[in-house]
Amino acid sequence: MTLLTEFRPSFFHRIFSSSAGQRFLRFSPYFLTLKSVDGSVQVPYSDLDGLEVERRFIWSRINFKLASGSQEVFGWVANGAQEKIAQVLKARIAEAKNFDDRNATNAEWIEGCTNWYLSATRGERWVTYREIDDILQEHEDRLTYLWSTDVSDLPMFKLELANHIRYMNEVKADRTGFRSKCNLEFEAQELKRYQSFFDSVLSNPLTLEQRKAVIVNEDAELVVAAAGSGKTTTIKSKVAYLVNKGMASPHQILVISFNKNVQQDLEKSLASPYPGININTFHALGLKILAEAQGKKPSLTELAESREKLGEYLDGLIKQIYEDNYAELAEFFVSYAKPYRDQFDFKSMGDYIAYVRSVGLITLNGETVKSLEELELANFFYANGVNYLYEQDYEHPVASIKRRQYKPDFYLPDYGIYIEHFAIDINGNTPPFINEKDYLESRDWKILTHQQHKTKLVQTFSHEKRSGTLTGNLRRNLEQQGVIFSPLPKDQLLDKLNSSGYISELGILLGTFLNLFKGSLLSLGDLSKRLPPNDSDAARARKFIEIFGKVYQRYQEHLASSSLIDFNDMIRLAEQALDGGHELKDIKYVLIDEFQDISIGRAQFIKSLLRSTDHAKLVAVGDDWQSIYRFSGSDISVMTSFEDHFGRHEVRMLPETFRFDQMVESVASRFVLKNEAQIKKKVIAKVRDNSKSVILWHPQKESGSLLESIAQHIPVASSGKTSILILARYNFYKDQLGIAE
Repeated sequence: MTLLTEFRPSFFHRIFSSSAGQRFLRFSPYFLTLKSVDGSVQVPYSDLDGLEVERRFIWSRINFKLASGSQEVFGWVANGAQEKIAQVLKARIAEAKNFDDRNATNAEWIEGCTNWYLSATRGERWVTYREIDDILQEHEDRLTYLWSTDVSDLPMFKLELANHIRYMNEVKADRTGFRSKCNLEFEAQELKRYQSFFDSVLSNPLTLEQRKAVIVNEDAELVVAAAGSGKTTTIKSKVAYLVNKGMASPHQILVISFNKNVQQDLEKSLASPYPGININTFHALGLKILAEAQGKKPSLTELAESREKLGEYLDGLIKQIYEDNYAELAEFFVSYAKPYRDQFDFKSMGDYIAYVRSVGLITLNGETVKSLEELELANFFYANGVNYLYEQDYEHPVASIKRRQYKPDFYLPDYGIYIEHFAIDINGNTPPFINEKDYLESRDWKILTHQQHKTKLVQTFSHEKRSGTLTGNLRRNLEQQGVIFSPLPKDQLLDKLNSSGYISELGILLGTFLNLFKGSLLSLGDLSKRLPPNDSDAARARKFIEIFGKVYQRYQEHLASSSLIDFNDMIRLAEQALDGGHELKDIKYVLIDEFQDISIGRAQFIKSLLRSTDHAKLVAVGDDWQSIYRFSGSDISVMTSFEDHFGRHEVRMLPETFRFDQMVESVASRFVLKNEAQIKKKVIAKVRDNSKSVILWHPQKESGSLLESIAQHIPVASSGKTSILILARYNFYKDQLGIAE
């Protein structure tokens, strides 16, 4: 049944009174309106106690009773209408009471929302994504009956509610725009409020970009820094800002670093002024959480703390596996010991030569060959007891004005067989960086030379390596010509692999991969699934994974049998403890330095850590251009794909470097950005110098003393004194340079 919302005087009153048209009784959603000649009165339903009807002969008079004891009168109502009015009033009073009850329940929350909105729009606070989501969701949950209410319908005495609805509608209409507008205003205001603080918080005033990074209060913030831009300075200043502003006490701040030296530097700077602050390395934090959760400290394997001991252990493990899986390991060392890249993948000779130099093409017999395919052939001969000579003069003199004496790739003196390996694909093409016409002419000349002198020639091709048939095809061809294969005894080949460095090289690779694998949270089954099917090195990767699976199984058995864990286990078990209910409720802020070095496993650990707190905020500071710990499990994709791991976040850049001049910056930036996986950023060098700052120099054997040669290439300062820092990749270079310990 539809209830009438407006009543006017009776028909007889309209006949006898000219003012009847100015009188009405209206039931609005929130109040009763009585209109007369003298004006109108609005009475909230909550102020009404009911009504009395004075019935007359042809019309009635209605007295509306107020809670205050007074009354409002509306006369000249047609007899029969009073029952309808009473019915409407009763329904309106009930609705109003229900509305007011709900409104009263939400009054404190509405006031809080209003204060939040006003604070945000005045630039008094940072507005987070989560705040907006939570407020709008709770608004919808609490006030669904008001969400679509027209604000203009609300009376003045509902002003607070009207404002609340207006504010929430504004936020809902453009969440991103509202957040951006408020935070820009906050940034401008906060930089003014804390100008003197940032000028003096450390020994040098903070840069503008450092200040902007410090004042962000998003649930997750990624600070992308340049080398020498003050990453650790930003961490220290963030701590000072949080404590100074009262956003956190020192014991509610957790600072995490990746290495002990940085942790000690932070502790030295922050522990005294901020007693109780938590400063840990990842390993120390994992150990602490695990000890608290289990009631005792776990035992850490010495293999985790010493790369040398891990290398020795893995070398021994390889030898054990070699004894049990001789054929498999022998095949790996012969055909897959070095990372293979097809020559056809290179666009220039320079790129190919750089690759060849990087892998080191030294055979088991001690020769240096020119390609990975020649390395495989030489090691194949050696491992199978076939005597060979590499690039020896052809038995017939064929040198001419145009050509020097011919040196075939391989010669088997016991059988009088020559082997030439040609860099040719299945379609007869040469790699892009080779002059195809000249190369094919040279090939034809070699074939013709053997034909003319009636010498035996066996040909092999690059496409056979790609298809995995190189040594198999060669073996069949040579067996047909009477070549006898006599594989070396296991012990003899093992001794050679060991003395040639092949065992230790594989051990280093396995040690690196072990860290990467355990830090990635993948399974052995996942590894095979991730292999790109058309990659030129896919066959090697498959063989390596087979070997790694055996190594990993024995390594894990060794840890389990000794009740030991390594660092990756420590982080994983600490994560499980956090997910299992171990809480860090006191922590409000988690600050991570050198974030570029984080692994997938550590990222998972951080997410579990954040979940164990009461919405702690994350500040990650790093420079993806300085990610150098891939060997120990770091994965730069955690930083470059930050949102995939930590959700919506604020990004701040620290582009200014104080470490080097713009000449170094220009060269370094161009070099780094060749890698498309790096975050694109413009580094601004504060030091200006137009002199040459980067020299690429390749010393030759005849250069004499390396130290003297290096010094000759360094310009001496006008004072005649120049300090020189020499960095070498390996310790043995110090001997070559003549540098004492």
